[in-house]
Amino acid sequence: MKFRVETTARSERDFDGCYEYIANRSRQGAARWANAFASAVLSLEENPVRSLAPESADHEEDIYQKFLKPDEASRTECCS
Repeated sequence: MKFRVETTARSERDFDGCYEYIANRSRQGAARWANAFASAVLSLEENPVRSLAPESADHEEDIYQKFLKPDEASRTECCS
């Protein structure tokens, strides 16, 4: 069963800011990061329960989270 993943306006702004930050240093790195992000979203569609956010207990609907770690080849810190 597939689940629908919804993003917030803030998460979309954060994504754009991170992508731009990385792209200014490496277009290829930004593309790899964006692909990893898309894969993470797809994994939430397939199996969101493993990514239940702690703050979900405070809300009527479940909230899920997914974190991306930089790979060692393109260590770039983003969006502080």
